[in-house]
Formats: sequence, C-alpha cells, structure tokens
Amino acid sequence: MSMNIGILGAGNVGKILGEGFVQSGHRVLISSREPHNSKHISWKQEVGESGGIGWGHRPTVIAGKSYRQNTPYHQR
Repeated sequence: MSMNIGILGAGNVGKILGEGFVQSGHRVLISSREPHNSKHISWKQEVGESGGIGWGHRPTVIAGKSYRQNTPYHQR
C-alpha cells in the first residue's frame, strides 16, 4: 500500500528519510524554508516524480496523514 508522506525539515535527516520512503514506493513531500535551493532541486532530481519540496508546514499537511518533523530542538 502506497502512502503520501509529508516531512517537516529538508536537512540531511529529512532527505534520507524521504529517499527511503520513495524507494519503498511512497510519495514524499518535504517542507523547507528554501524550496528552490539547488541542494533541494538535486534531491528532487534523484528521487524523481515521487518526491517533492514545498514551503512551510501546509504542503506536508496536504501531502498525507503521515508526517515526520526533522527540525532542530533547542531547549532554553
């Protein structure tokens, strides 16, 4: 069964998780503050049609029922 998966955070962890989900047959949308950054575009080219990069939290909520947040946690 294929799922639509949204990932918050387009850093190394988010991209590695996204690539793994795509390789498992799922569609992935990763949220980034800079979706047009060249490193994100190259990731999109690597994973093909099953992967995408969007801006903010809305794209990942729209992507599906499953999401993973990969943003730094800073305790104050």
